[in-house]
Order: sequence, then C-alpha cells, then structure tokens
Amino acid sequence: MTLPHAAGPQEKEELVELLLDHFQVEACYLQEQAVLAMYSYSAISGIVVDIGDHIDIFPLEEGCMIEAGVTRLPYGGRQITDAFTRMLTETGLRLFSEVESYVSRAIKEKVSFVAKREEVEDEIPDCAMVVNLETYSIPDGTREVAVDAARYRCTEGLFRPSLWGKDHPGIHQLTVKAIMACSIDMRKQMCRNIYLSGGGSMSPGLAERLQAEVSELVPFSQVQVHAGEERSYAAFIGASVVASLPMFNEMFVTKEDWDDLGPEALEKW
Repeated sequence: MTLPHAAGPQEKEELVELLLDHFQVEACYLQEQAVLAMYSYSAISGIVVDIGDHIDIFPLEEGCMIEAGVTRLPYGGRQITDAFTRMLTETGLRLFSEVESYVSRAIKEKVSFVAKREEVEDEIPDCAMVVNLETYSIPDGTREVAVDAARYRCTEGLFRPSLWGKDHPGIHQLTVKAIMACSIDMRKQMCRNIYLSGGGSMSPGLAERLQAEVSELVPFSQVQVHAGEERSYAAFIGASVVASLPMFNEMFVTKEDWDDLGPEALEKW
C-alpha cells in the first residue's frame, strides 16, 4: 500500500493492524508514494514532483528521503480545477455544485495546458477551444462552451501561487530547494533527474515550463524533467515493480511476524 509522506509510525502500525487482523491479508508492505513513483521511472535517485490533491516535492538519494528538501503543500490539482471553474463564470457557465465540479474537472482535463512564461505575460492569441457539453446535460441547456485564456491561466498558479491567493514559492523554486538540500556531489545528477507524477502533472507543457524555470535558477547544470506517459499512475506502477522483485519476499511483514513481534516487525522498513 502507498502512504503519504505525513504518515508517522503510529499510522503505519494502525494500518498494518487493520490489514493483518481485520482484513486477514497474508502479508503487507507499506511504502511512501514518492519513492514508488520514482521506481516507476526505474530510478532510485532524483527529485519527485508529485501533483495530486496535494503537491509533494521530494529529493531521494539511493532511495533515501532527504528530509531537509521535502515540501508538502496542502493544495494541488483540486486548486487548478477551482481556478478553472471560477474562470468559466466569465463565459457565463456556472459549475459550483459538488456534481458540477466533476464536469468542470472533465473540461479542464480536456483543454488545460501550461504556457511558457513569456506567453503568459504577452497573452496567447487565438487559443480559444470549443468544448461540446451535450454529454453532461447541463441543467440550463448549455450545449457548448468556448474556453480561451482560462486554458493556461488556471495552471499558472503552480508557478505563481499568489494568483491562487497562496503565500508559497512556485514548484520551480521548491524543486531547486530540493536539489540544494542534496549533497554537493549529487546536485548535478539531481538536476538531470526530475520526475513528474500524479494526475495534476498531466497538463501539456508542464515538463517544458518546469525545465525552463529550474534552468534559470540553476544555470550551473543541465536540467532535465522526465514526464512518463503513465505518470498519473506512477505510484501504482512503482508498487508493481517492487512487488515483482525477487527480494520482495524479504520485504513484507507477514501475519506470523506481526503476531510474534508486534510493531517491532515494522523495523525492517
């Protein structure tokens, strides 16, 4: 099972107890989502930029977390959807109920992208896109909506959180923080190994924009951002990789281990 970075020893113990005692599974293995996401890229060192319901940025050296460079923000893909929903009101389309938010999210996933910084400043001409809404049966009878600047304005808060009313650095600055938290001899390698994961990272142009922004901040090294096609499922793919390893039998905790040792059985993790 995947775990968020915030999970502590007590949460792990409670989860293992639930799995082994209540659900009667034969054995279990818990690992942090960021580590599994990196395994999906067949890597053990690098910076993971995970954008899901939250934004998590983690530096890992040889599979070990560098705590000084970890950032966990309490917003992410949902904030992009909320910003997009507010911008849709400019077109006269209001989608604010809980059910309607799923419609707004579906539209966002179809049309949103991340623009280059200079394009945002100059505004992109002729970027309007018409979306057919007949599938969603909007109550007021709206059949289509034309979305223009909202396509890229909704994602701009990832790099300029002040647009969302947030007092945090952008993901490019937090990525550099993660790089600088690593040992000096590893930093150039970390710059070349930046990995995107999570559904919120699927917007076209995100990898290119992040690479350009980080390159400006660390001109001493080549920067490369990796964006796998299946990155929205990166943690699951990484978990599958771990489960297929020959040594996996030595990694999980069995019911017998738990009954004999209790929480001490988790020390192997």
